[in-house]
Amino acid sequence: MDAKLAVELSRQWRTGAPASTLKAAGVLLHVIDGGMGGIFHNGFANSSTGLPPPPEVLWERLERSVEEALSVSVVSRAYPHVYHPTNHESLRLGGFGSLPGVVLDAARATHRVSCCYPFDAATHKIRCAGSACTPRCDFQGAHVGGLLQTLRRYYRYRGDFASAFPGERLATCLAQMDLSRCTSPQGAQLTRQRHGWCPLAYNEIVLAGWRGGLGGLVRAVYAEGDAEAPAWALARELRRAAAARGVHVPLLSYNRDDERRPFAVLS
Repeated sequence: MDAKLAVELSRQWRTGAPASTLKAAGVLLHVIDGGMGGIFHNGFANSSTGLPPPPEVLWERLERSVEEALSVSVVSRAYPHVYHPTNHESLRLGGFGSLPGVVLDAARATHRVSCCYPFDAATHKIRCAGSACTPRCDFQGAHVGGLLQTLRRYYRYRGDFASAFPGERLATCLAQMDLSRCTSPQGAQLTRQRHGWCPLAYNEIVLAGWRGGLGGLVRAVYAEGDAEAPAWALARELRRAAAARGVHVPLLSYNRDDERRPFAVLS
């Protein structure tokens, strides 16, 4: 069964392209980033070291985030990247430049899409009438001003910042992605300074909250194939924390450079 899941996800990844449904768009991933508390300049919020809190705490935060709003990314051969907090020194030096995450059921999540950004909008820092997806209201404040300045100055991004793409325009949002700007002369310079992090390398999709819990929604825990040992250890601990809460799923590796088998089962 686990091997079949890896085959299914790999096929979904290879054929994924901008579409109106998440499953047709690719594989849906959530990087374990501490939920709406998020990761800030010093690493994980409410952590004295900036490093990830215990896996049980992370899983409980994920459960709460699902009930409120959850940021995810859809990946495919066309847009294979996810969030890497390499711009946060405490995480990078602690072996967490790549964080583990969960694979979500894209078919079940499609009807929960609130909005989509073709870049990392850091929606956990955006507050507008209780929603990170409120049209023409979400891009305001000091955080957003800095984000816009970075995207425009260094990456020459000229997209529409006024509002997020609503869920029904998911395909349009994903078609707006432009990974080449991460390696443009100016963009590459900033990307190197941030140890590989580029906000245009991946998308951010906000799912509306629901009370159904994580059972049936989470299909696997994963870590990237090139993740360091601490991140892999955390992935294994997260899987055990999930099992303790009644969510029994396999542990997968995600290798974005392996176009034949990007997802594989680990023992």
